[in-house]
Amino acid sequence: MRTDGARPLWRSVAVGAAILSFGLLAYAMQTGAITAFDDRIIALFRVAGEPTRLLGPAWVQEMGRDVTALGSLVFLGLVTAVALGYFALTEQMAAAGELMASGASGTAGAFGLKLLFDRPRPDIVHLARTFTSSFPSGHATLSVAVFLTLAAIVSRHQTRTAVRAYVFAMTSLLIAAVGLSRVYLGVHYPSDVLAGWALGLVCAIASATCVAAWRAAPRPSPTGSKG
Repeated sequence: MRTDGARPLWRSVAVGAAILSFGLLAYAMQTGAITAFDDRIIALFRVAGEPTRLLGPAWVQEMGRDVTALGSLVFLGLVTAVALGYFALTEQMAAAGELMASGASGTAGAFGLKLLFDRPRPDIVHLARTFTSSFPSGHATLSVAVFLTLAAIVSRHQTRTAVRAYVFAMTSLLIAAVGLSRVYLGVHYPSDVLAGWALGLVCAIASATCVAAWRAAPRPSPTGSKG
């Protein structure tokens, strides 16, 4: 059985690994070391010799647009608002704070880093509209920050290991689908998505750690009345 004292350790290791991964991806992107990898992966989703044509029939391409919308700022904003309403009604303010911190830090981090790196989008036909630069992927970042935080909150109320494993497995599949859809539609390089996943993981774990520390902090005892 894992003790509560082990949690800060694995959180620190996970955050450190995610930050290191992001830094390595950013360095490889800026130096061009990852360009060949990005191009090879993108080519897997295109008809051989015809980079403007996506693999699969039109309905698969439309499905890709549907899946990618699950990581959009609008959809995740709605999910967050609905969840915050539920947490408020059930008086789970710590969970509300954790979700708000993760979503806000993910949004600020993703769009701030986009401005910093200013990487152009892939020079291929895009099947979705874009309005910002490419690195890191905002959809990938926010899908991890929001969905993983919600999965963590839900899993804390479960006592069965199988149920917790199911929650995180389904969440991981959803996050992976959103990330792959960005590459499939030609709006992101694979390294953009990998960096977004790393950044989102940092936001989710850091928010959970801060809220856990706040909950564990001693509270001042109420002043007794004079009798």
